[in-house]
Amino acid sequence: MHEFLYYFLLSYNEYSHYIECLDVDYTSKRRETFYDIQLNIKSEKGNDLQTIEESMKEFTADEMLDGDNLYEAEGYGKQRCLPPRGWQWRIIDRPVLLLERFE
Repeated sequence: MHEFLYYFLLSYNEYSHYIECLDVDYTSKRRETFYDIQLNIKSEKGNDLQTIEESMKEFTADEMLDGDNLYEAEGYGKQRCLPPRGWQWRIIDRPVLLLERFE
């Protein structure tokens, strides 16, 4: 059991991206670590996603940050922003893919 925990703590991956707001002069650049990727098996439109590649495209699809999905820009409050850009993935170890089987 201890070997599994040790392996889990050492096997992480990273991604980075930046967000640019539309109405104020604010840009956010972030680097984050992750241990797993949670993939949908149904698209936002309700269609079945047939392959892991389709699920990854859905996971990384552009999403405008507006309406109910505003971005909290430090010092400016909630703002409309362009979709996160400049995605850079750094796969250090084998990522764990979790398939969302329930709605």
